[in-house]
Amino acid sequence: MILYVVRHGQTAWNAAKLLQGSTDIPLNETGLRQARETAELLRDVPVDRIFLSPLARAAETGRIIAEGRNVPVTTDDRIRERGYGEFEGKTKNKESYARLWAYTKNYSFESAENVRACFARIYTFLDEIREKYPDETVLIATHAGVAKVVHCYACGMESDAWLADYVPPNASPQRYEL
Repeated sequence: MILYVVRHGQTAWNAAKLLQGSTDIPLNETGLRQARETAELLRDVPVDRIFLSPLARAAETGRIIAEGRNVPVTTDDRIRERGYGEFEGKTKNKESYARLWAYTKNYSFESAENVRACFARIYTFLDEIREKYPDETVLIATHAGVAKVVHCYACGMESDAWLADYVPPNASPQRYEL
């Protein structure tokens, strides 16, 4: 299976460097432009099906990419962004963010989704689509946190420090062979 992972286009919170998590923030004008540019970049890439996060910023990015394609488009809650709980809407603090993504230490927070629970949710989705669509090209429109987990699934986890530092650019497609 070929898998394309596209992080959503920019939002006002991205521009302000605030953690969004499960807060449902729409694309801003830059994000809409980025989504259209990515759609153009992927125009000639054959895709058999598209999965969208239910959050507006990723769903809108995915719908823009899906325009003009006659493929099934499905929303799946398992590829929504991780809930960052008490950190949402706050400026990204490198130390706190590293703790959020410390898989080996598996810290608990007041209301943020547990990192291992996040991995399990997304790995379940990936296992399912690999089983159902082994010979297809699948595109998912999702979030930076989900992109981190997909990268670990496809390539292995290098370290907790690497995991916290990996943030793909807005609306940038990543390609994996699973």
